[in-house]
Amino acid sequence: MAQDQWYAVYEAATGRLVSEGTVVANPLPPGLVLKIVPKPDDSAMWNQSSLDFVPRPAIVMVDRVVDFSEDPTIKSIFLKLPLEDRQALRSALAVLLGRRRFRFADQAKELG
Repeated sequence: MAQDQWYAVYEAATGRLVSEGTVVANPLPPGLVLKIVPKPDDSAMWNQSSLDFVPRPAIVMVDRVVDFSEDPTIKSIFLKLPLEDRQALRSALAVLLGRRRFRFADQAKELG
């Protein structure tokens, strides 16, 4: 095995990455597969389906203030307010939510 090569070792049954690097056990334990891959950078992650390193997806954050203002009941009340009051309410909500203002896109809207 060449010293400069980068290796990925994964479970044959699941595709789960077990190890990566320039040094590999010889022989490999049963059930593991060795694959020569380009050295991944920090923006890559192992994909168990493609058995390769792929770009890491962007983290999508959602503003809970937007969640609040898009709720149908609240939106109907919100739109009756003058623009300045809507902006003031958004600012006040942002302060009240503090560090919990943003959520991951796959996270529930509720704070509970």
